[in-house]
Amino acid sequence: MTGKRKSSSRNPKTTKKRNTPQQTKSVEKSAKNEEKVQLDYLVVEKIASLTELKFAPDLFQELVSSTFAKALRSFYLEKKLTLSIDISYSEDANLDSEWPHITVLSISGLSRQSKEEIKMDDDENLNKAIEHIFARFPQIHLKIEGMDVVDSEEVACIISDALNITRNVTIKTLEITSFYSVIIDCQRLIKKLSRNLQVLNLYISDPVDQGQSSKKFWQTVNSCTKLAKLSVVTDYTLMMEETEEPFEAENLLVMHITNCLKQLKIKHFRTNLQNGEEEERTMEWLISAFAKNENLRELDVDTYFESGCYLGDLMNVEDGPLVLSRLESLKIRSSSFDKHRTDWIPIVEKILTALSSRAILKISVQYCKKDVGDILQMYLKISHRTARRIKLRLLFWKKDAGAIATFETALHQLSSVKEFRGLKTISYGKWTRLFYGSANLMVKAHHGSM
Repeated sequence: MTGKRKSSSRNPKTTKKRNTPQQTKSVEKSAKNEEKVQLDYLVVEKIASLTELKFAPDLFQELVSSTFAKALRSFYLEKKLTLSIDISYSEDANLDSEWPHITVLSISGLSRQSKEEIKMDDDENLNKAIEHIFARFPQIHLKIEGMDVVDSEEVACIISDALNITRNVTIKTLEITSFYSVIIDCQRLIKKLSRNLQVLNLYISDPVDQGQSSKKFWQTVNSCTKLAKLSVVTDYTLMMEETEEPFEAENLLVMHITNCLKQLKIKHFRTNLQNGEEEERTMEWLISAFAKNENLRELDVDTYFESGCYLGDLMNVEDGPLVLSRLESLKIRSSSFDKHRTDWIPIVEKILTALSSRAILKISVQYCKKDVGDILQMYLKISHRTARRIKLRLLFWKKDAGAIATFETALHQLSSVKEFRGLKTISYGKWTRLFYGSANLMVKAHHGSM
């Protein structure tokens, strides 16, 4: 059967087109539809969580497409980034230049084992890098380190300026490790963060009081209304070697901190600062600082018997029993020399009886030697006599290879001591709980630092 061919009514004329290469068509189509690509955010986040992400390369990955950039940034929103700024002199730098030091930005927290270091040698690059980081990560733990910083205030200003540009970032934790004069230069930065700052850790290399500057600095700290945890720890080894009249300077510093603490309603405080005359320096000043603070729940103190500093008789200080009764946890970092002191056991027992029955005393004994058995017996007896809970951590030098075996032997031998017949032990992971009479002692041994 034959018939006429039906012609097209739309375009009766035929137009000859030039053939376009298939590859070019593909590129043009990709470019045209780039904004229409729908990425699965969950897939991107999964890939990111399994990859050792690095911040600097990710900036270039964001250029793939705006949608891909949004997916990456959605992954960043859930991350709590730790940003460490370490500033020191560059060996090759010109000391007469405006920026005679090198800055290392350490970034961690993108993934489980992700850690990145970015080096820069001028303030402009530092400013841009910090702005990029603040623009992408809303939750940042900020660390500032630097023993040789000349213009430390400049660094604090760079961070403050970056915060002005990127308003969506919240820094709740600030940690500064440096000379006291450098820490004071960060006053403007702390004031900038005061609205949201919850944790402030200050590690002072030399507690040299800076007069009015020191007073103003602690007034600024006092303006941090949401501050819940404060740490003020000094390096006594460096202080004793390099500071003239170190005790007098420290007493002035303690005075300013005490005035600040009387107004702050923090829940957790850590320090190793001492006060008093050279031969009678204690930490009894803590009681007057916290007498009116009903929020304090955790007190963390470092005692140094070798340098003449010790906790002191807190129970004989006015309001001492009241402050201790409010605590849920009291942590004392000490040395193995404590067992040789005649006043140590009575002091610890008085403290335990002042604590509530729900509270726990945490003792960390640093750099133990072969006297582990004596230390175990001492705290087991204290726990038994006071019927209070003690959590004991024994720290050994890393190079002491047989330390853990020594600890386990001492622990095993306790049950053979006539005085401790009926002793029972139960393992909870790395911890061992000892039950004897009214005692409730948990103990753990490990290498490393406190």
